Amino acid sequence: MDVTALEFGSVGSVRGEEMHHNKDMEQNETVIGVEGDEVCHDLGVNLQVVQDERAKRKSKTTLTLKSPYLTRVVDPRDNANTSERNIWKWVVRNRDEGREEVVFNGYNILVERGDLLTLESGHHISPRVVDAWSCILNHRELFRSVASPARFFAKTINCMFMSEGEVEKDVDAYKVVSDALDYGWSLTNPCDADMIIFLVMQHCWCYCVCVNLKVNRVDILDSSSAGVAKIDKYDEMPNVVRIMVVKYFENKGMDGRVEKVKAQQPKRLQLPWRDSTAVFDYGVITMRHMETYTRHTLKRWDCGLKKGDGKAVNALRTNYCAAIVESDVNGVREKIRQLVKHNTE
Repeated sequence: MDVTALEFGSVGSVRGEEMHHNKDMEQNETVIGVEGDEVCHDLGVNLQVVQDERAKRKSKTTLTLKSPYLTRVVDPRDNANTSERNIWKWVVRNRDEGREEVVFNGYNILVERGDLLTLESGHHISPRVVDAWSCILNHRELFRSVASPARFFAKTINCMFMSEGEVEKDVDAYKVVSDALDYGWSLTNPCDADMIIFLVMQHCWCYCVCVNLKVNRVDILDSSSAGVAKIDKYDEMPNVVRIMVVKYFENKGMDGRVEKVKAQQPKRLQLPWRDSTAVFDYGVITMRHMETYTRHTLKRWDCGLKKGDGKAVNALRTNYCAAIVESDVNGVREKIRQLVKHNTE
């Protein structure tokens, strides 16, 4: 029985008896009624306090703290600022000198200046650059919006299939996938994620496989629009990733989280900005996919790119280069800042 109702019932009974026995006690009954109201009010306040305390215990990071990160997606339409341009100029200047200079060091990921040079047009992206980007995105997830799905970005994995469609000899698929998840480069946990995003490196190409545990689907995010069948383009690689993720969770006793994913076949999203002519843009565009994909339907997902928009892609080259160097998780950030400053003086 509700405690508040019980208090009101007691007060009502007392008032009824007094009115029945003695009408002259109206003043007293008024006092009793006021006291009863105060008791009920106090009970309501106490219940609210308890509820508020419980809510505080459940919350981890307030929206106020998270809100600055809601708009941190790079906008390719914005012009690079002076700092970003200076970093890019320092990276591309004197390409053959200092290529082994470490420009990013965080969570077991090392990126050299020569790796950042692969962000230039005409180069195939270095896996180290993408790994650094995954590391940075995982760090940003600590401050995500409360309304956003929890994402985890795995380490890059190489395609395990040869041109004949057979798995390479001596490749342990489970070890490849589990190592990519357990690399130890993030404070976030793949087992707590709603979405796990893998970047698969093929020969002169890469794409994302997104295992969505929230809505039980597996998506392929690929900037290529080559008119070939899915099986010919990816072999069984997306399916292997899905199967190994299921096994990974089952080995941790979390079968329920992946039960419905078992029956889901990977689907390649028909991205409107796909471009078969952008041979050397795939790396930057894939990094854009990683940054902006949060399980939206295609109608709602706007990554900020359009087919043939080379200007926006080139802007992202500069922006992403600076974002990697200037990241909070970069242990050599101050050192690189000084080198860039010396170069621009």
